[in-house]
Amino acid sequence: MPRRLLPALAFLAGCLALSSTPRPARAQMPAILPMRERAAVIDGWLARRLETVVPALMRREGIDLWVLIAREYNEDPVLETMLPATWLAARRRTILVFYDDGENVERLAVARYNIGTAFAGAWVPEEEPDQWKRLADLIAARDPAAIAVNRSATFALADGLTDAEEGPSGSPSPNDTGAASSLANAWRWAGSRRASPTRWPSTR
Repeated sequence: MPRRLLPALAFLAGCLALSSTPRPARAQMPAILPMRERAAVIDGWLARRLETVVPALMRREGIDLWVLIAREYNEDPVLETMLPATWLAARRRTILVFYDDGENVERLAVARYNIGTAFAGAWVPEEEPDQWKRLADLIAARDPAAIAVNRSATFALADGLTDAEEGPSGSPSPNDTGAASSLANAWRWAGSRRASPTRWPSTR
């Protein structure tokens, strides 16, 4: 056999040896839920986070009432993560209110409807046509000592309230007495990936 053929034969022999080696079994793909079932799982995670993360971060920052205000198709970055999985966007003007009475955190939507199962609708336009007035009445009835709203000059995720949405009659603003930026709340909500938070990075 010509010696020049030996390298080629050695290569072929190596290929045959590799092809005869048993291949490891391919890992089975995990089951992918249909969209409707997937939405139910996501909403379950959201419910747990609203019940555990929000009270913890509000009490850590000493906030009694947290207001998130956004417009349809221009959602506040934090508010968008609190919408049901089947919602593509906020609807018209969406206002979410969290109120901590010291024992429980009440969740309200100053809107014509409930927002999923997490936020009870708290506005009936037939009784009070002015949505901003309804928000002001809800705040006055609870008389919080410390209010936070979604405005921040330093952190984009906490700055979803546009100038046009600082309502003409009774809308809370960081410039109002008793209202402050919800920077710390937004930072910790966005940074928490657990249902029950243990430690958060400092925002100071």
